[in-house]
Amino acid sequence: MSEYLLEMSGICKSFAGVHALDHVDFKVRPGKVMCLAGENGCGKSTLVKIISGVYTKDEGEVTSRVRKYLKLLRPRLLSWEYRLSIRICLFFQT
Repeated sequence: MSEYLLEMSGICKSFAGVHALDHVDFKVRPGKVMCLAGENGCGKSTLVKIISGVYTKDEGEVTSRVRKYLKLLRPRLLSWEYRLSIRICLFFQT
């Protein structure tokens, strides 16, 4: 079993030909707090939205202890109950 709770490799996402993510790798260990920091427009929110199921990725692989994805399910298929059960949620600051 992997030492990571979540592994993302080669994640790509484009919007109308603009590359928001270009082969991004991201790993999360159990019990760790992660911070995504960067300039405006560097893809932080896009990556988190892919993790939470708001967006689907164009390319790459996401592996978690719960399920291995070739592609994330469409957002409408990922219920809040399911997202909470695997502890992947996205909250917006107000």
